[in-house]
Amino acid sequence: MEIYCNGIARIKHNKTGKIYEIDEDELTWDVADISDRQMGPETHYEAVVEHPQLGKLTWGLWEYPSGIENYFSANIGDHIFLQNFEYGLEHEKPEPEPEDWINE
Repeated sequence: MEIYCNGIARIKHNKTGKIYEIDEDELTWDVADISDRQMGPETHYEAVVEHPQLGKLTWGLWEYPSGIENYFSANIGDHIFLQNFEYGLEHEKPEPEPEDWINE
């Protein structure tokens, strides 16, 4: 299971009004926490950007039960979202069975 992230986050500074763009390539998703719950593990993924003007920006995704997007969060402090990323879990495509292979 991997996390996909598409688009650009546009954030308006709460004091200056300047608009900043964060590109999807600036985010690195890591496992922040794994907790055992009734239906198996709950995995919290997090991406953090330290922006020179906006400060610490975080995006979170929780997977629970396994394979299911359970909760999303974003913390940009007192700033204003104009546009957020589209992100979530990307399910791996299963390998085709040998009988489904096409021989040319």
